[in-house]
Amino acid sequence: MSGIQIADDSTLVTDEFLPPHAILQSMSFFKTALSRLKSLRKKQLRDDDPLSEYEIIKMLGEGAQGRVDLALHRPTGTHVALKRTWKQDGVDGGPTFYDDRTYAQEVEIYHKVDRHPNIVDLLDHWTARDAYYTAFELASGGDVLSRLQGANKKCYSERDAAILVATAANALAFLHAHGIVHRDFRAGNVMFIEKGDDSSLVLVDFGIAGVVSKGRPLVANVGVPLYMAPEVYSGTGYGPLVDAWSLGVFAFNLISGSSPFLDGSDQMRGPKFSGRAWKRVSEECKDFVKRLLTVEQRSRMTTRECLDHTWIGKNVPKEVGSCPSCVSGVLRRPAGLTFFPPPNGAWFTTQVPCPAA
Repeated sequence: MSGIQIADDSTLVTDEFLPPHAILQSMSFFKTALSRLKSLRKKQLRDDDPLSEYEIIKMLGEGAQGRVDLALHRPTGTHVALKRTWKQDGVDGGPTFYDDRTYAQEVEIYHKVDRHPNIVDLLDHWTARDAYYTAFELASGGDVLSRLQGANKKCYSERDAAILVATAANALAFLHAHGIVHRDFRAGNVMFIEKGDDSSLVLVDFGIAGVVSKGRPLVANVGVPLYMAPEVYSGTGYGPLVDAWSLGVFAFNLISGSSPFLDGSDQMRGPKFSGRAWKRVSEECKDFVKRLLTVEQRSRMTTRECLDHTWIGKNVPKEVGSCPSCVSGVLRRPAGLTFFPPPNGAWFTTQVPCPAA
């Protein structure tokens, strides 16, 4: 057969001599076809790129490991918090502890626990050349301390603090029942979904969460120093009780507007209830905080035991302090949207007994 053919490697070949005008016409046809092919490929890449489904509106925060943006998910019209964590060779060029294994573990943790009403929903996730992407439901109400600042207040009332602490303890107890330790529990990671006074509360940021198994404690020295339990520094291993210690710091902070410790030596002496804020606080509240900020782990309350403490019972509606797997009532929120399918069609990949049982 004579004429111009397109070979498999997209090179132009001829099997006989053609007049110049025929060659030019054929070349023009070929260039048009190639241009259309490139356009189609670009469109396919754009459609297959998850980031193309999002419109970045503004940056919400940035750190050495990555950034978080307010973004619009175009297909659903949903505003989300889009987090990108740089890979080892990310755009900032800096080192990071966050790798493929850490990313996979964080996603798996969310798959197990984000159906809890007080744990933020993971809506979408994917990896790119330079970063890991995770899209979460938007907690536009800010964290518990920024809410105070917005109201020109230094601390919460004892009753309000008790409700916030019980809600956080509820979420932490649910994590611990699944063998998960948050390790970064602090006021900045407890967020209001909305700005209204009746907004629900969610626990966020599982980037350094750890999974404990029988006989294998966690050992990494990670977290925010002001919230870290003494055993984290020891190097001998630790478990869910480090979150209970952090919960004690959290409670102290909400009630007094300050931190209980400045360094490790302060931790060994225990919390001091001095200052004007503590003069109006009940003895039950002080006992609650002391039983969490106990250096001796065997004497420290678990997050589940917190829900049975007298201080919680006197100040918190019963439904808020109920079993972490069946919370209902004033702080419950509806299940959010999800842009990706859960693994194996089930959200809970591990069945665990109710911690209240």
